[in-house]
Amino acid sequence: MEKIQYANIDDSKLPIIIIKYAEFEPTEDVFEEYLKKMESLYTQYSNFILVFDASQSKYLSSKLRIKQGKWINENAAQIKRECIAQIFVVPNAMVKMLFQGILLITKMPVPYYVDTTVNEALTRAKSILSLR
Repeated sequence: MEKIQYANIDDSKLPIIIIKYAEFEPTEDVFEEYLKKMESLYTQYSNFILVFDASQSKYLSSKLRIKQGKWINENAAQIKRECIAQIFVVPNAMVKMLFQGILLITKMPVPYYVDTTVNEALTRAKSILSLR
């Protein structure tokens, strides 16, 4: 498991990678560090499923949501090439609203799903992998 300020990245269940967001609103610099780490994941691994655990995450400013959307658009080809699917753990209305804000900015380049618990997300990820 690797920890950066904004997220813990757990690759112990490969090909499932779990990203658990921290309980604070990141600064622009901290968010930039997170995006750089995401870039490295897409070069380090292939044929994986990402589980984004936003169950503890706090507010993400519109500026950072726009930055996230642009980053997805700029990296869409690599995301599509390396990632099978993305599963978002969104347990409450506020986090769901933030997630929907990102989707307004960009189209996800791979199939994505929304679950309310990490266990649901892991079950879904295993099901997706079993169909391949």
